[in-house]
Parts: sequence; C-alpha cells; structure tokens
Amino acid sequence: MAFNLQADTTDASIDSDIQRMTVATKACDAEAIINLTYFPLLSAVGGKDAATLAMARVFGMFKSHGIKITRFEPLKPYTKVSGDTHDYVIVPTREDMQIGPHDFEIQSYMVAVKLHDSTSWQYATASKQVESDRDALFPDLPKSITFPPKRTIRID
Repeated sequence: MAFNLQADTTDASIDSDIQRMTVATKACDAEAIINLTYFPLLSAVGGKDAATLAMARVFGMFKSHGIKITRFEPLKPYTKVSGDTHDYVIVPTREDMQIGPHDFEIQSYMVAVKLHDSTSWQYATASKQVESDRDALFPDLPKSITFPPKRTIRID
C-alpha cells in the first residue's frame, strides 16, 4: 500500500505570491501583478498587454490623487476547494489605503486558481466581474462555496 506523504504547501505558496503582489503594488509594478493574474480575466480586458497598460494607468491615478496602499495582507484561514479540474483557494484579504488625509480598511478576498497538475497559482481579486461571471470564470467551483463579504471602513 502506498501513501502520499507530501506536505500541503498551498498556504506557503500563496503567501509568497501575495508578498510579491504587495511589493509590486507598493512599487507600482503593474507587470509583476499582471503576471500573477488569472488568465481568463486578462482575456476579458484584451490580453496581458492591455491589462498591464490599464493597471499602469490606475497606478498613475493613485499617484496623482495621493492614494497610497499602506498594508495588504491575507487573512487566514483560507478556504480550499478542489473542483473536477481546478484547485481553488478563497483568500480573505485586508488592505489599508490612505486617500489624502483619510484612512480606510478594505476587507475583501482573492480567488487563487490552478489546474490540478499545475504548480503555479493565478489570482482573481474581488470584483463585480468575478461575482457576476463566477460560473464562467470558475466552472467547477461548487455553488455551495460563498465568497467573503466586501467592506470598506473609514478608520481615521
């Protein structure tokens, strides 16, 4: 009888990716973030180049309006789900943002996705598209899995 004694490295892998995203966000490195983004979302906006350009514009708007992300962190526990062909991890997140003199806490989530035989995760951040196109974006994510609520709280 054979046993699979592989350790579950899901949390460490996702934590590492989110750390890379955090560094990239603070550095306004759109390309690094797009490289971790779930491919179907990139396709929906015209591909990787168009998404990178759009994100660079968002970062430019942040700078011109004095918007700063001061914290971005995953909140455990994660919800891990295996579909027919994909593995999913629902990652609750907390982001602190400074907009001019005001501070806000944003509670949200990301969906990490990979094919069963892949070692690389791709990420979809919470958005209207993720929620409205859930069945198309995540075809084998069980309907019983709910996404965490999104909230924005002014904290100053």
